[in-house]
Amino acid sequence: MPYKDRETYLSSQRGYYKKDPETYKWRARLNRHGLTKENFMQIVSNQDNKCALCRKPFEGLFGKDCHIDHCHETNRVRGLLCMPCNVGLGMLGDNVEGLKKAINYIEGKSS
Repeated sequence: MPYKDRETYLSSQRGYYKKDPETYKWRARLNRHGLTKENFMQIVSNQDNKCALCRKPFEGLFGKDCHIDHCHETNRVRGLLCMPCNVGLGMLGDNVEGLKKAINYIEGKSS
């Protein structure tokens, strides 16, 4: 954090947001996931503006509708997901083992 005083930091961030909310959102996305607006829009285009898992069209690109899915170990962006798919992956541990356990359970092969 660039400031020792949390409130000063948060106040400056609110100021940046008020001046230009669109730029602030893209800057936050770039900092968190290493994406530029162009990178992000290319992923949206590659996915035909749909969730990479369920293929439901995105209604919006910010907020609760479109989530950047990434590997938590490498921070590599895998794609864009809708909120239910993103939450579902997270709840299953965001790994192959968790998904296999869920599949086995659904197929009645639970151990």
